[in-house]
Amino acid sequence: MKKYVFLLVCLIGITSCTDHKDLYNPDNESEQKKEEYDKNFPVTDVDPNQDWNSFRSIKVQVAVNEIAGETYTVKIYTDNPLNVKSGAMLLAKGDVRNGETYTSNVEVGKGLSGIYAARVDSKGACLVKYASVKDGIASVTFGTTARSTSSARSVQAGSVNLDGVIESSPYSKAEIEGFLAKATELKDDNSPWNLQKKYYKVTGSYTLPDYIAAKEALIIIPEGATLKTNRGQIGTGCTIVVLGSMEIGGCTQFQDSKLIVFPQGEIRGESLNFTNPANRLAFYNAGTVNLAGTLIVNGQRFYNCGKVDVKAYEDTSNKGRFVNNGHFYTSSMSLTKSDLYILCYTHIGTFASEFKDCYVSDGAYFQIDEKLYSGEKSRIYLGKNSKLSTHIYYYNATQIIAPATQNEQAYIKIGVISSGHGDGTWWLGGPSTGYYIVDIDYSSWDWQNDYSKDSFEKEFLGHNTELENNFTPASLEITPPSGNECSGNTTIGGLPTEDKVNCAYYAFEDMGSVGDYDFNDVVLKVSRLSNESQATVELVAAGGTLATAVKYGNEILWDEVHHAFGVDLSTMVNTGRGNALSIPEVKTISVAPNTSFTELRFAITVTYNDGSSTSTVESVPSKGNTPQYLCMSGEWKWPKENISITQAYSMEDHSFEDWAQNSGNATDWYKYPISGKVFE
Repeated sequence: MKKYVFLLVCLIGITSCTDHKDLYNPDNESEQKKEEYDKNFPVTDVDPNQDWNSFRSIKVQVAVNEIAGETYTVKIYTDNPLNVKSGAMLLAKGDVRNGETYTSNVEVGKGLSGIYAARVDSKGACLVKYASVKDGIASVTFGTTARSTSSARSVQAGSVNLDGVIESSPYSKAEIEGFLAKATELKDDNSPWNLQKKYYKVTGSYTLPDYIAAKEALIIIPEGATLKTNRGQIGTGCTIVVLGSMEIGGCTQFQDSKLIVFPQGEIRGESLNFTNPANRLAFYNAGTVNLAGTLIVNGQRFYNCGKVDVKAYEDTSNKGRFVNNGHFYTSSMSLTKSDLYILCYTHIGTFASEFKDCYVSDGAYFQIDEKLYSGEKSRIYLGKNSKLSTHIYYYNATQIIAPATQNEQAYIKIGVISSGHGDGTWWLGGPSTGYYIVDIDYSSWDWQNDYSKDSFEKEFLGHNTELENNFTPASLEITPPSGNECSGNTTIGGLPTEDKVNCAYYAFEDMGSVGDYDFNDVVLKVSRLSNESQATVELVAAGGTLATAVKYGNEILWDEVHHAFGVDLSTMVNTGRGNALSIPEVKTISVAPNTSFTELRFAITVTYNDGSSTSTVESVPSKGNTPQYLCMSGEWKWPKENISITQAYSMEDHSFEDWAQNSGNATDWYKYPISGKVFE
């Protein structure tokens, strides 16, 4: 490989170079070098069953049962193609009509436990599903599929039972009109701090004193009238009904009292604090509420079917209930063991709450701008076509549960997932449930601090074997609703980048100088799809210093690799020692159908310095013998010059040596290079 190594051995040896003249004897040079190569190979006790093959062939089946008459494009990938950082490679592609199944045999690395299948419709909308490989087969179904319900949970996962949740106003419009007819006008001269009568009304504009004791009084604010408060306290038993407007100065406290806002009513101002007994309706809103401060509803029921915009919402009890059946916005929400019912559009800036259960009903949209951090064992139940979005999701045993009915979907859009708050999981509850369509913005992740890139989806999938049938990645665009709508629009996008075709790397040792085992004397990158009849071949490294040709079968691809890079024989290219002056031409070769990467016959022919002899290394290593050639699946980083393959790939449990000694161990060794020891 490198003549200077041999000269150095001669210079420092006790005997002269003539003592080793047999190494240059054309009759026995290759044989003796091979003996020395085998003797010094950096792995001892090579597995006798080791065939040095990093590939396996699997069968992929993709069924599509969605829109009648539609034809879909099916693509098979090594990883999630929607994750721009995944390095997903396209294995195969083809078209399939709705109601039919696409089938293909694909070649993958032995270290790959599953594949991702994408289905793209005629409008470019793409859905993706993961499938683990079981007994050499990976199966995926898009759309309706019959599933066993024998192991369904006793609690209906994802069901949003609204019995007793949806409320109507405690009083009808007709009842209020009847009360107004017999109501007393609220004035300063009728002792408002100690109201004795049953019904009162506000005419024009009136400001309550700092404290009133109501004793079951009903105060009505008709349309056109305004009631003002100034850091006051509304005492036990009072109910205020707003058809006009109410202006809140400072923080107004409702002590065992209620506030009811009709559709035409409006509340604006600072803060409201309800301190009623537990589980009673404290605040019913069908109108419009705008508060620059905090809305506090401790241990009681809050119900909104109008529009609410407050700076903060709090319930620090463990018995409260929040129900939004309209539009609700707050910059922050803080809860303690309360139940939430999201029946329409709920928009929260920061949601750091130890809620008990959260129910997002059919078609509702729960939007969280900054972060979703819930307490241990909190559960989020998603209804059919419901939507959950958040920029940061801190998971800590939170259960996100899909719709109860099989084949019905919910949408989840997440920016960053952080594992810094416990040991959480996506949890479905049973095989009869629906499925998630999930958009995760991997591009903004810091994989070191947020989550491991290689383990994220598979760790979630690993918690529940049913999840791979229910976890459907997609690119989602969710538009907030306008007017009185609840869900807004959801658009499924296409694939974010151009496909990177599956590839293999062929790495050769030429034995020009025995001893480095760096497998960089010639490195080829070969790209092809499993079901296509052509492949492209790139020459990416030339780490030897001997004249070397590359052949595919009987076809010469490059008659001399150094010249292809525009350098002389003494220059090593792309091994950390030298650079190319030109880029070699990419070659296209013909491949017989169903031919695997390991069946492609590449060879290098090395001519020794005196030109009197040559040796050939073919891409057909013998089982159990030391290899002069390796073939790796997917993108691969070859060792730098004079760094052996065992040094460059020595990570514990993922080392080349482990694999060489036991072909069933560390089958993914080629994915774990040691930084600084490989060419990048």
